[in-house]
Amino acid sequence: MGLGHEAQSHFIPVTWINGKLGGRLARRICAALLVLLVLITTVVRIHGILLTRRIAAVLRGLEQVQVDQTTEAQLLKAVPYLTRNDEHQFGSSVDRSYRAEISNSSQRRWLWWLAGTRLCRFFWPWYVIEGPEKYPKTYPKTYVSFPLTVAYWLGWRDIVFVAQISFLNGRLFAIWYAIEPDIERIGPTRSYFVSVHGIEGFRASLPGLPVSVSSTHDESPAYRVGGTETSFGVKYLPDAPRQLVSHAFQLDLGCYWNLRGCTSAADVAPLLWRDTQAIEAQTYSRFHGGGNPCPDRILANRVRYLPDLNVEILEVTGSRSEHTDEKGQAREVLITDYRVKEVLLGHSVGPWSGIRYQKFVPSPLSPYELMANPVPPFQVGEKVLAFGGAKFDSCQLVQATPSAELAVRTAIIALNRREDGL
Repeated sequence: MGLGHEAQSHFIPVTWINGKLGGRLARRICAALLVLLVLITTVVRIHGILLTRRIAAVLRGLEQVQVDQTTEAQLLKAVPYLTRNDEHQFGSSVDRSYRAEISNSSQRRWLWWLAGTRLCRFFWPWYVIEGPEKYPKTYPKTYVSFPLTVAYWLGWRDIVFVAQISFLNGRLFAIWYAIEPDIERIGPTRSYFVSVHGIEGFRASLPGLPVSVSSTHDESPAYRVGGTETSFGVKYLPDAPRQLVSHAFQLDLGCYWNLRGCTSAADVAPLLWRDTQAIEAQTYSRFHGGGNPCPDRILANRVRYLPDLNVEILEVTGSRSEHTDEKGQAREVLITDYRVKEVLLGHSVGPWSGIRYQKFVPSPLSPYELMANPVPPFQVGEKVLAFGGAKFDSCQLVQATPSAELAVRTAIIALNRREDGL
């Protein structure tokens, strides 16, 4: 059956359009657009590769730098792309630092400007990828818009790397670097995939604020690494095992320019993720392996690495159970009284009467979980070693066995320097 004249008149424009779209000119346009797309993504990724190569060169140099040993001349020879900051005078002391910053922040500002234009906001309003529901006020939020999404598809990544090395009177006392995620995150604090800090010793950064000592810190006191797959933090001391310290400077930066992107900090720092899991496993085994949960090596290392530590020998003078009503729940708590027999280090942090026994302490696998206190309650007449001057997650009060007491008395005492913890 043939088409009528009116049907043919409507069909002819459609046929003409299909012919044009499938014609030689259309194919050339599509091919040109495809070549342009490949060219753009290639240029963008090559730029990302060049930036990550510069970051890798700085990291290789920082791996050779050591606190209290490397001179300024050696630093400038080992680490490229450094610029010198202004000097600061503190009485008779001179603080001098060097900084390296590698980023594509100029491109990021341009993308944010484009994302804020009325046309872009009209066609693609911004949306927010929230953090976990239990951290709605503190977890960083990732803002994504159409230009940023397209740029990410094409291989553009947010690359921000900063390193700083500080000297005091010509002596290197701090090494620090950090790298941000490949998508900008906005929150109450700066968001880092990896943050590494080499220092001389651990002490409170603010007066009156005790330094926190987790159970994993006790397990690895000179090389503290922790965090989640979202973010890693590392602090290490000059006598930390060099093999472990080298892990802090061996990052896998390929995700900043490859097709997939960086899904987690574990992708960027796989060795640090492995170290974190290993230290957590060792800590868990110490608590649940049936041996001494607070071995002498941990007690001696506290004396060696904590400048503000206080250590006392106490004697249990009394113990009793009391019933309390907390938040509408009746509980039975164990109350213990002590008297000070000797102050081994620092000063006494008493009074030591009416001390409540902690049935639960933070778990080494998660700071938001609790586990049973590995140290059982003490008996009347028993001698106890009490540690103060820091916030300990576990083993704050331990049995004062002859070997434990000897370990504390003969341990190397940490130096107390002003710049520790900066």
